[in-house]
Amino acid sequence: MVKVSIIVPIYNVEQYLEKCLQSLVNQTLEDIEIILVNDASPDHSDVIMKKYAERYSKIINVFLKENLCQGGARNKGVEQASGEYITFVDSDDYLDLNFCEKMYQEANRTNSDLAYGSYYVVNEKGDIANERLIYPVEFSGTITDGKKCGLINKGAFPWGKLFKTKIWKDNKIEFPQHLKYEDAPTIPVFFMYAKMCCYVEDSHYYYLKRANSVMNAKNGEHHKDAQKTALIFLERMKERGFYKKYQEAVDQCVVERYYSVYLRRCLTMYDEVPYDNIKTTQKNILAWYPNYKENKYYYSFVGEDRMRMGISEISPELAYVWDKSYCKLMNRDNEVNRAWYLPFYQKNREKIKQCFEKYAPNNKIYVSGNKGKKEAFLFYISQEFPEIQFIEIIDEHAATDCAIGVNPSACLEVINLLKESQLQIPLINLEDYLNDYITI
Repeated sequence: MVKVSIIVPIYNVEQYLEKCLQSLVNQTLEDIEIILVNDASPDHSDVIMKKYAERYSKIINVFLKENLCQGGARNKGVEQASGEYITFVDSDDYLDLNFCEKMYQEANRTNSDLAYGSYYVVNEKGDIANERLIYPVEFSGTITDGKKCGLINKGAFPWGKLFKTKIWKDNKIEFPQHLKYEDAPTIPVFFMYAKMCCYVEDSHYYYLKRANSVMNAKNGEHHKDAQKTALIFLERMKERGFYKKYQEAVDQCVVERYYSVYLRRCLTMYDEVPYDNIKTTQKNILAWYPNYKENKYYYSFVGEDRMRMGISEISPELAYVWDKSYCKLMNRDNEVNRAWYLPFYQKNREKIKQCFEKYAPNNKIYVSGNKGKKEAFLFYISQEFPEIQFIEIIDEHAATDCAIGVNPSACLEVINLLKESQLQIPLINLEDYLNDYITI
């Protein structure tokens, strides 16, 4: 038995595959096997796989005749695995060269069923955007029922971790085949059987964020898989007898995957927003979970997602405009946080006010201009600025940076105030960013 089996599903990644494989064949832990599963890929990934298999005896190539999607390919890899632990690596990502060694040593020392560390988000040039923990450090140790509830709703992705193979195989844990979003009904099930986990410091997985990935494809039918896999997860937890014990955590996970994730995809991944699908989704969720906002794990949603759901239940069209402005300012990659153009706010003030009152009753709302004269547009700012009256504090629970959007006539004054306060807050010019603002 080898110490670690590395499982890599491969599909249309010839551009990235060699970098991934170089990080695997050069692992400092020698007692490993690398299982490459070609998921009927139409490109030349097979040529690269064969070349590496000829050079490195630790590589095991598996070629599938039918495309099973990542989940099915991973299942085939697990079938081949002989390691004490298994780890999954996406074929456009890569590892620190000591990843397996450090993870295995700590997992073995603590007799852990699960080992985790942190990961870097990188672009195609290899530049590191940020570092993120896979799970909180505090989760390390005995996996209590409370931790299991937290793990259900945190980081269902399979990569960047070590899983004890015996637990995986003995309990017949499998990814669903022919579906995207396959991690959601799978990884949380493993947690139910695990008893001990460990955090491993300075052991990094490199997650490549690229615009042309399958998950980011526009207008794809696969986005509906978020809902299908949410229901598969619910069914599995019931079948395995875990639902009653962890009901609130499971229900929250279903709402997140079936509703929040799919809603976000509908508003951002389609040229024509499927409003009918959104309304059907809302109807289903409110029928299944009419009091889902009273779930004690409701605030595990980030503020952005809670606002998106809340606004969409008043008007999906309004939610689309809100999301468009948010995406434009946020650009999904920078630190600018939540801002709406003032005319949009003024036009829809009553609807937005209704949304806050109904879905975020504990949050504060401030509506005014700068000193009643110049228009300043401020979000998520405390009352430590007595010189400025605020437009909004959107969500006290959000753990993101502040942002200020100002009318050019108020820009200099706000900059001076920020300098005086010595607060590091991003500053944007709304007219520059939203000159193509869409009204509804």
